Amino acid sequence: MTAEIIERPRRSKFIRYFDKTPPGIVCPHFHILAHGNGCVFRCAYCYLQLTFRGKVHQTIFTNTDDMLREVDQFLTREEPSVLNAGELSDALAVDDRTGLTKELVPRFASQDRHLLVLLTKSANVDNLLALEHNGRTVVSFSVNAADVAAKYEIGSPPPRERVEAARRAAAAGYRIRFRVDPIIPIPGWENSYRSLLAHVLEVTLPERITFGSLRYYPNVKTYARKLGRDTSAFDYASEHTPADGRRRIPTARRLHIYKHLIDLVPAGMEFGLCKETDACYRALGIKNVVCNCTL
Repeated sequence: MTAEIIERPRRSKFIRYFDKTPPGIVCPHFHILAHGNGCVFRCAYCYLQLTFRGKVHQTIFTNTDDMLREVDQFLTREEPSVLNAGELSDALAVDDRTGLTKELVPRFASQDRHLLVLLTKSANVDNLLALEHNGRTVVSFSVNAADVAAKYEIGSPPPRERVEAARRAAAAGYRIRFRVDPIIPIPGWENSYRSLLAHVLEVTLPERITFGSLRYYPNVKTYARKLGRDTSAFDYASEHTPADGRRRIPTARRLHIYKHLIDLVPAGMEFGLCKETDACYRALGIKNVVCNCTL
């Protein structure tokens, strides 16, 4: 990794509950593990550009003992819950440096109520392969069409490398999910995303696929421009969504995209949508809400 990495203690809690979904948007609640901030990758559309007001350098928190005490407390909860380790920083991108999964995965393996979700755009799974996980860790790979990734996901491994990493994790017995997000309908998108899903399903059989289309708060584009990133992706999302203030791909086109991709999902495989509107769910006839961050 050549990206700048900052090390410092975290001064606030490591675990917080995400429950701020506004009415009209479908996004189940889950717990976030803030093991780090920022990212070594430089995706043009990344929401972290706004979350951290342009300060997107990877931060590693050094007070690991404090974090693990919070994790141990989380695992005493009676209600089965998801702990998402990929919301504020990629879950695995710097795991070769931190070795954090060597602490987290065995802790979750020691119980049978809660689930650890490692959401990643990396292919950095080496630390996982020899760990006892007891099926209580899900490795979820965020992937995109190859031409979309090449243009907008700068610094991240090509999607085929991520899929190969998924194959390796699946061979070690891990539960695997894929998140195809954000879908960006560049020219020829139908063939590009069809090829992506065909490759995913040829190499491994995930338990669930979540689809999400490009969506952003207007100030994300402002920070992307300040950071010198390609802002052309934002041109595809011109429709304002009053429910949450984001801009999205126009509804009719989103529905067309989702129908195209859902038809490619094998019968019986779970699929869901990420941070979509109630109206979109109704139009697609989706009644059972599942997503990357649910049990």
